[in-house]
Amino acid sequence: MAPGGFRVGAGAKPKSAKTSFVHGKRSSKRIRPSTNDGNGSPSAASRPVVPLAPAPDMRVEEQHVWRELAPHAQRAGTLTEQTAASFRRLCVAVVRLSRWQAQVDHDGDTYLKITIDGAGSEHREVKAHPLIARAQALERDVRAMSKDFLICPFGKPLAPDVEPPRDPFDEFDEPVVDVTYLKSVQ
Repeated sequence: MAPGGFRVGAGAKPKSAKTSFVHGKRSSKRIRPSTNDGNGSPSAASRPVVPLAPAPDMRVEEQHVWRELAPHAQRAGTLTEQTAASFRRLCVAVVRLSRWQAQVDHDGDTYLKITIDGAGSEHREVKAHPLIARAQALERDVRAMSKDFLICPFGKPLAPDVEPPRDPFDEFDEPVVDVTYLKSVQ
């Protein structure tokens, strides 16, 4: 593919070798300035974090989850007044998931299903708890919603803040003019 796109002559033209050496290559992989917020977003450091209160009609457990997760989502800039309804659904799902997991822990992972056929004989069958599959599906949904709000670990650490490379030619950027030499020449 030609530089600039698929059409002939489209986009910026490549720099000459001399220009590339002096100004650097044209690249979309620029190093962002450090913001020390962990997610590499340059605007996150300047974004004010105003805590959003949970809705008063939420249950106590849901409000507890809100207060636990909301600061992380607000620091990431993903919880705003516009996304509060989705965040509320996340809190409801987290509470429901913990309730279902507690029920499975109380009842056990399996149960004994007893059926009697037409001849009158009894058949016993061990079955998985019906909430296990539903809890697993809900857990996947909670993880997806958590990723939407950037409050779920992604399995690897976020890139550490990297200092931009120091240009070895910085000292030559400013022209050096000897004022005494200029006065003697005039």
